[in-house]
Amino acid sequence: PLHHIADPDRLLDETLSALQGGGYLYLDEYVGPSRDEWTEETLRWAREAYAAVDPRLRSRPLAPPIAPDDPSEMIRSSRILPALRERFEIVHYRPYWGNLLFPLFCALDGAALLAEDRRELVAKLVGRERELVESGALRDPLFAVVLARSRA
Repeated sequence: PLHHIADPDRLLDETLSALQGGGYLYLDEYVGPSRDEWTEETLRWAREAYAAVDPRLRSRPLAPPIAPDDPSEMIRSSRILPALRERFEIVHYRPYWGNLLFPLFCALDGAALLAEDRRELVAKLVGRERELVESGALRDPLFAVVLARSRA
């Protein structure tokens, strides 16, 4: 995935030169903050939800969902969308967010969330993220699908 690449500009330049005129690039990618760009504001909504969840469901403290043993994780992810827009014509852009759910679910016991009696909680959390997106409280998604065409 592109979010593990230290220089997405260079990789996209190489991709662009490899595509034939009018060729397409499809990405389903993490495009959120780079590993050193996570802030309390980024985690605001996940913290709110985490505080309201039954403490028995928590498997670790809420934190940016960065694999500490992988120094390439989210290395320059915030550069992906700007670099794409500079080089390609965006034909289709579909964010699918994850701003509340991704950090939250990384801090909760996944097996416990799968239990039949937890479906209502999961649906409520998904609904909360949807509300935040629709209200405009969330502006920059963590994940997106992008179909882009080379301009050449």
